[in-house]
Amino acid sequence: MPAARTPERLAPELDDALARASAELAGVPRIWVASASYAAGNNVAPRLVFPSRIEALLRERGLPCEVLNGGREGTTIVGNIEELRREGARWQPDLVLLY
Repeated sequence: MPAARTPERLAPELDDALARASAELAGVPRIWVASASYAAGNNVAPRLVFPSRIEALLRERGLPCEVLNGGREGTTIVGNIEELRREGARWQPDLVLLY
């Protein structure tokens, strides 16, 4: 089971590669999970953090989706909303889950 992708600023060439890969998933619902360390999953295997589990469970039920892990240790809901305002147009989530 793949780990949920993390919407963060990377090196420009990696940003471009992620954008191309995301374009290949056109038409697949995209869910942005924004949280503090709960979603970031520090000290937890990436496949076990809850955004990855959400994606895996939806796919197991035949619901194709892409779950973006917007978890950031030490942030607040206000910080999550600010990040969504900055990066939302680039990632274009269909659903945002703030936790």
